[in-house]
Amino acid sequence: MKRSIVKTLVAAGVLLAVVAPFSTHAANGVIQFRGDISDTTCPVSVSSATGSEVQFGTVKPDAIAAGTAPALSFDINVGGGADCTNGKKAMLSFDRNDIDLASNNVPLYAGGAGNVQIEISNSVKGAKGDKVLLGQVGLIEAEIANNQARYSYFAQYVRRNNAAPITPGDGSARLNFTVNVR
Repeated sequence: MKRSIVKTLVAAGVLLAVVAPFSTHAANGVIQFRGDISDTTCPVSVSSATGSEVQFGTVKPDAIAAGTAPALSFDINVGGGADCTNGKKAMLSFDRNDIDLASNNVPLYAGGAGNVQIEISNSVKGAKGDKVLLGQVGLIEAEIANNQARYSYFAQYVRRNNAAPITPGDGSARLNFTVNVR
C-alpha cells in the first residue's frame, strides 16, 4: 500500500512539473512602444483640397473601369518651424500592412466597393506622374530647406482586376506612413 501511495505521489509530482510551466507562461496581449529620438523636431501634416483627408466624393464604377476616375492631389508636409533644421533629411516610409503587395495599391476597407483600390502616383510639377510602387519603396528622402519639406502625390480609384466587375460600395481606405528626420 505504501508503494502505491508513493507511486501515485511521484506520478502527480511529475505531472505537476510538466504542466506547471505551461500554465504560468501564457501570453495574453502585446504592448507596442513607438517613438523616435531626434535632435530635430518637425511637425508632419497631410493637406489636400478638402483638408487633411483626400475626399473623392461619389465616383461611378464606369469611370473607374475606364481609368477616368478623378486623380486628386495631396501633400505630406514636414516642418514649418525653426526647430525643423535646414540640411537635415526627412525620411518617409509607407506602412506595408496597408498595401496590397501584389498590386502596390491601397485596398479599400473590408465590405467596401468590390474590385477597387487606390493608386498613389507622384506629383511632378502639379501633374500626375509615375505610380508609386508602395510595396517596393523603402525610405523616400527629402531634404529640409527653408525649415520644411514636402512630398506631393495624387490618389486615384483604380480597378484591381480588369477581368472582374466593379461592385458599388464604400470607397474608404487608409495608408499609414512614418516620417523620421535625421
